[in-house]
Amino acid sequence: MSTPSSTPILTAIRSGEIRVGPVTMRCYVLSDGRAIIGADDFTAFFEWLATPGADEAEVAAFPERLAAWARES
Repeated sequence: MSTPSSTPILTAIRSGEIRVGPVTMRCYVLSDGRAIIGADDFTAFFEWLATPGADEAEVAAFPERLAAWARES
């Protein structure tokens, strides 16, 4: 007989959007404090990275922008 899992069910406690280049990504802060990005938006972000016009400085600044946004919650 197996025992029930003790893994908590996480919920989004905050949502919003962050724009990087031409891509607007939906972002969420989970109940455990992690910040995540919607899968389709993450894919669009990587597709944009593959284009010749991707702004390297904007891309490099994105992780800190996401972290700062998550801390605002």
